Amino acid sequence: EIIESVKALAQTGVHGRMHISESTYNEIQKEYEGSGLYDFAQRGQVEIKVPSDGESVKKKVTTWLLKKDPEENLADSFAGEMAACIGADTEVLDDMKEKIQELEAQLDAAKGSR
Repeated sequence: EIIESVKALAQTGVHGRMHISESTYNEIQKEYEGSGLYDFAQRGQVEIKVPSDGESVKKKVTTWLLKKDPEENLADSFAGEMAACIGADTEVLDDMKEKIQELEAQLDAAKGSR
C-alpha cells in the first residue's frame, strides 16, 4: 500500500517539488518543528488510487509541498512555472498569479467555514 501511495503522489505532484502525504508531514513536524529546516505549504486534497482488499480504491488525501524557501509564495512560483511551459508573456503571468491567489483565498475561506 505504501508503494502504491508513493506512486500516486508522484503522479499527482508538481514538477520539481517534494509532494508528501499528511502522515509524512505530521512525522516531519514532530521531528523537526521549530528547526526551520523544512517549510511546507498545504496543497489540498488529491484523489489517489490505493489498494484495498485486492482492489484499487479511490481515496482523497491531504498533501503538502515543500517550499524552496520559507518566504516563497507558491502562487508566484506556480504561475511562473506554468507561464514558462506555455511561453506566456508578463501580462498573462500576472493574470495567472491573480487567479491562483484568488483560488488560494477561496480555499482558505472554505477551510475556515468548516
